[in-house]
Formats: sequence, structure tokens, C-alpha cells
Amino acid sequence: MPYKDPSKQKECARKAQHKYYAKHKEEVCTKQREVRKLNPKPFREATKKYHKNNPHIRRGCTLARSGWTVAEYDIAFSEQKGCCAICKSKGKLHADHDHITGKKRELLCINCNTGIGSLKEDISILKNAISYLERHTQNV
Repeated sequence: MPYKDPSKQKECARKAQHKYYAKHKEEVCTKQREVRKLNPKPFREATKKYHKNNPHIRRGCTLARSGWTVAEYDIAFSEQKGCCAICKSKGKLHADHDHITGKKRELLCINCNTGIGSLKEDISILKNAISYLERHTQNV
């Protein structure tokens, strides 16, 4: 063993791995993809375990895809009192944003968020949907 201190040996091995990866990145990634295709279960389990142990990281990454920070989400959640901006239901809320401009909007429940997404975020389609429901709703 070249090092008496095991932590020094680990540090040296880690540096060597990083150096090798930097030099052979494409080759390493291709090999990893092949191994994952052949046996995906351990990789899925490792990913689940990582996300379970690091929820703050996953939350931040998910929000970042729609242009939000964790702090912005927390402020909006507090301002909306934990309610969906459309239907006012309480529960898990999703950070909504305009897919064209990237502008942040408000927090929506999954049903409202996917609903406006399914209607292509188009106001005329939404108005047509309202008219449709009004025509086919019986007065009770």
C-alpha cells in the first residue's frame, strides 16, 4: 500500500478516476448506458434511494427546470396559503410557467396544471371548453 493514511489513498484514487473520466468521458458514458440497458433495476433502486435521501436536491432541480428557485416556491406557497391558484384545493402544488416566454406564473395542483397544458395554454380553447360545459350542464 503506497499510503499509510487510507483517506489519502482514497483521495488519490478519486483524483485518478476524475482524470480518467475527463479524458475518456464518451467511452465511459457509452459503457454505462449499455450496462444500464442490460440490468436497469439496480440503477433505478440507487436513483430512488438517492432521491429519498436528498429530497432538497431533487426539489431544486425540478423547480429549476421551470425557472423557479426553492425560495421563490416557498414564498408563493405561503402567499397562496398552500392552495391551487385555480381550483383552490390544498395539497402538493406545481410551479407553473409560460412555456413560450418562460415567465413564472403561480402554483397549481396537478389537475389544473395538466388541464391547462392539455388545452395548449390557449385562452380561446379554454373559453370553448367553458362554453361546452355550460351547454352540457343540467341545472340542478
